[in-house]
Amino acid sequence: MENLDLEKENNEEVASEETSVTENKQEEIVKEKPLTDDELYTKIQTEKLLKKKKAKQITFISVMSVLFALVVVVICLASIPVQLKPEFLTKTQYNANVYIDGSSYSGSVSPNNDEKYQEFNDALNKVFARTYLAGIFDGSLMDYTFSEKRMTHSDFKESLKNEESNDYVYFELLEAQTLKNRNGSNYSSRVDSTALPFEFTEVYMMLSNTEGSDEAVFYVVVKYVHKDTEDISELTEYVIKLTTRGNTFALYDHYNPQEE
Repeated sequence: MENLDLEKENNEEVASEETSVTENKQEEIVKEKPLTDDELYTKIQTEKLLKKKKAKQITFISVMSVLFALVVVVICLASIPVQLKPEFLTKTQYNANVYIDGSSYSGSVSPNNDEKYQEFNDALNKVFARTYLAGIFDGSLMDYTFSEKRMTHSDFKESLKNEESNDYVYFELLEAQTLKNRNGSNYSSRVDSTALPFEFTEVYMMLSNTEGSDEAVFYVVVKYVHKDTEDISELTEYVIKLTTRGNTFALYDHYNPQEE
């Protein structure tokens, strides 16, 4: 009896194996069966669509990543404050006097009067306060604009009596400064290539009485000195115009007597 059961189990295993082999052969036959033209076309088009979809997904992710990075950069640049006050007003202290309509309304501002000096300096800082992003777009991070028309200092002072040009600040620097470009290099004369770098202690900054104006104009008092010059004191004083960005109305508005 046991032999019959064992023989029956063996027969069932053999039958199962034969069935499995038969199924595998049928699958191989199906796999090896060549595709029809329609099936091949459908397969190729499907693969193309899948590749295009994958490529679009990669492109979309790449573009969004770049845009996100740009947004982060713009936000950072827009929030980073920079102070663009010219170097000659930061490397030394100064005496200053604000003139509105040709009359002094600030009184003499000097380092000897800490409170008054700090008040003026705070107002001056507002003139040149910028964000890094604004500095890039309005050009204030770039070079200054210079103009040499060989106007004498005396003629310039006479011009300040004109109705349109008598709002200004007169600076007397306590240490002589060298006129420089925005990048820190010495400014070289456009009209006299043999002139040495300009040293100066007197500067005028024109004030705008119009809100929204964003141009700061300085007139630097210089002498054209050469290597062979003997008596510098006898040289004629001229002014060189320096233009940059700045809201000078902020200073005008602070000291304008009509606003009090």
